[in-house]
Amino acid sequence: MEKIDVVMLAYNFSEELRLLTETAIASVRKTPMGKLIIIDNGSTVGAGNLRELSDVCVVNKTNLGYPAAVNQGIALAKSKYIAISNNDIRISSNWVEIANTLFEMDPKVGSVHFKMIPYEESFDVKQDAWIGGKERWCHCSFFVIRREAFQGYDEAFGAGGYDDYSHNKRMRDKGWKQAYTNAVAFQHMDSITYRTMEDKEKRAIRDNKNREHYKDVFGEYPDVQFANEFPEQMQVDYTKGWE
Repeated sequence: MEKIDVVMLAYNFSEELRLLTETAIASVRKTPMGKLIIIDNGSTVGAGNLRELSDVCVVNKTNLGYPAAVNQGIALAKSKYIAISNNDIRISSNWVEIANTLFEMDPKVGSVHFKMIPYEESFDVKQDAWIGGKERWCHCSFFVIRREAFQGYDEAFGAGGYDDYSHNKRMRDKGWKQAYTNAVAFQHMDSITYRTMEDKEKRAIRDNKNREHYKDVFGEYPDVQFANEFPEQMQVDYTKGWE
């Protein structure tokens, strides 16, 4: 079984974020992972702890944004498969084994995605897996990517937003498949860093700017493009039931 390096991004500017990050670190450390690579995007609280808790730590003087930090972390990872993790998650302990299994099932599986649940919901994993057919379920708050499938995150998205859609679209266009499974689950605090670092109006402006950038690159808005590419999936409210 291949060990998987974990790239975790952090921008801790409050005690709550520091504690969430340390909880996320403890969660992945309990699993048979490879190295933990932390990209500290200009934290003002608990930055010293991140260096102590990681195997590799990059400290950016300012927040370079999510896409740039992902690219930094992937460049430092050495494993065949690499996990990209938010700092507000907790993951079920079987994720390394399940990710390996799905990658081995099909050499064109480029990324493996897991069931996302609310932060306080108990882990209720099942045994289902899909290679293709569940792309709308493929969240990127914690996922694993095959090194050669990584397309690089578009740093024009700035702080982040729509960058994962862009990456996954470019990956699929290269012939790579996305796998989804409910045999692994991760608890997620719902992008707490973004929600607390800026008010709703500023985030809406950033999201709209990034949505327009996506259209400039691909010719259509992501929701329109997704509906054209996966019409059956768009008929399902995936926020209810979570498979």
